[in-house]
Amino acid sequence: TLDNLLNDRFLQRPAGLWVSLGLVVLGGISGLGLHRLALHWQLVTVGIFPLLWFSGALLGFYAQWWLPLAAPILTLWLTGIALQVRSYNDRQLLMDLFSKHVSTETAQLIWERRSEIFESGELQAQELTATVLFMDIRGFTTISEQFQPAELLRWLNRYLDAMTECIMAHGGVVD
Repeated sequence: TLDNLLNDRFLQRPAGLWVSLGLVVLGGISGLGLHRLALHWQLVTVGIFPLLWFSGALLGFYAQWWLPLAAPILTLWLTGIALQVRSYNDRQLLMDLFSKHVSTETAQLIWERRSEIFESGELQAQELTATVLFMDIRGFTTISEQFQPAELLRWLNRYLDAMTECIMAHGGVVD
């Protein structure tokens, strides 16, 4: 401090406009950049950036510049948190939609392999061992002739709901 006073070498701060603009740019770039990274790389980036920024601020200090420390780091962390919340909400929405039509396990598999769907429009084939159950309602034609269409649909939906519940309770998938 005495050396700075005696030699007229005071620390300089960037103008408030430049700091604000820098934070907005940092938030935008980190949002776009982190969005494209896998979770583990997001965590690495959010963990390493504060160290790099602190090092840069320390070098700036030796060059008579006073750079903000907390604001850029908090900006990156808040961007990372916002991306995680958005990803969680997207996943939850997709799971809610899929759970009406497929099992939770199938919805989870689709979520985990979503990049394949986005890249090629479909999941890549894989070999699985499966047990398949085909059902036929004995005398359905006779039964259907006894009901009006709306009544038949209600009756059939009750049957399908009961069967679907039973199948899914045992880890099955209804197609």
